[in-house]
Amino acid sequence: MSTLFVVSTPIGNQADISLRALETLWSVDIILCEDTRESGSLLNNFKSHFDKPYPKLLSYTEHNENMRIPEIIANLKNGINYALVTDRGTPVISDPGYKLVREVINLSKSDSSIKVDVIPGANAILPSLILSGFPPDKFIFLGFLPKQKSKQIELITNLPKITTIFYDSPKRLLTTLSVIKDTLGDLEVAICLEMTKMFQKVWINKIDYLISQINESDLKGEITVVLNLAN
Repeated sequence: MSTLFVVSTPIGNQADISLRALETLWSVDIILCEDTRESGSLLNNFKSHFDKPYPKLLSYTEHNENMRIPEIIANLKNGINYALVTDRGTPVISDPGYKLVREVINLSKSDSSIKVDVIPGANAILPSLILSGFPPDKFIFLGFLPKQKSKQIELITNLPKITTIFYDSPKRLLTTLSVIKDTLGDLEVAICLEMTKMFQKVWINKIDYLISQINESDLKGEITVVLNLAN
């Protein structure tokens, strides 16, 4: 049986990688990487735990995935095993891989010797939800908001009254917060920066206060925003 393993890697702290993830990465024939340099750096930190080199690294991005998929499908049919990783976190979630996973799942319906498996691990969504202190029983994740302001407003206006999580970039965050305030009012928000890393920081307050206190120069790296819409 040949398998496409979707493998989660750390979002910051490399100690968060699981033993199962490492064993899987060393067991496959080819590792599909968003950036081979990032993945190679991670694997080099753990190569002393294994008695053989890690497998071949192959670039797999949103720009080349349509070209890669036919080759990967053909190799899976010939018994080649793949692991799919992203630079940080769980592949497919706001990262490349969805098209490939769909193709392999569709193939597995007619060929039982091929399958997709997931090795779960770190992500920024659940830690940010927990650290926000907002109601966790129901929540939605939006990925990245649309860049166009009118589409942002349309999406925000129609949000259900449950905790809402999305990713944002340092360059857009303060503008995004202003749009949310103008649309929904001065909500309580959690801004989670560089989760699991040395300089992890979480701000929790009303939007107006956060806009006045957060300096754009402090905003670097990955940002997860949690909106308290449940109250």
